[in-house]
Amino acid sequence: MRYSTRSLIVTAGLAGVLAIGLVGCSTSSTQTETTTFTQTDGGETTSTTTTQTEENGSTTTETTTSTETASEAPLHYVNETFGFEATLPEDYVETEPETSNDGEETMLYAANIEGNTVFIKWRDLTVEPTFEGPQPWADAYATSLKEALETNGDTDISMTTSEGKLAGVPCIILECQSKAADGTEQYRDYFFMVANTDDGLQGLYVGAMASDSGSLDNLENCFRGIE
Repeated sequence: MRYSTRSLIVTAGLAGVLAIGLVGCSTSSTQTETTTFTQTDGGETTSTTTTQTEENGSTTTETTTSTETASEAPLHYVNETFGFEATLPEDYVETEPETSNDGEETMLYAANIEGNTVFIKWRDLTVEPTFEGPQPWADAYATSLKEALETNGDTDISMTTSEGKLAGVPCIILECQSKAADGTEQYRDYFFMVANTDDGLQGLYVGAMASDSGSLDNLENCFRGIE
């Protein structure tokens, strides 16, 4: 779903149909007006008003409305620098991103109705605090994340970092599990990758969170390498 509002009248057709029936000396006419609105999500709402006028001047009006929802393409992201792409499940929509730190830019932030989220952020590693590679970056992130979870009341927090790959791209993986204050389990994975560019070290990190390990795996399987 996208936030759909009626924005523009693209077609407005007026068709007058005169129907004359000879039953004694009575006559009647029928007039139909159809208006179609296009919504911001590409769907259409059609309103049809039919007015029946009798010989004695009495009228009967009937209005019907139908809405056709546009089929939406799943969210798709491509990163040619690191050579991977991702097509998210159809129930994920873009949402307002969390506030980014200095030197960071949010490339994608999406969630589904169950509260599972995924984000992709670009970071200039030459901006304070600077990091010389993905491992110290992941370690610093883990420290900050644990402090934030404890502040939120999470318990049973466990964290591990390891070398691995996301969509074939070498990275440092930070795995985090915790129990939220309401007792629900939370599974989080973060992938830190770095490239040496003319502007110095530039990094990208991908974060995924779900309420069960299966949903987390399905989300991460949306990422694949670009040949």
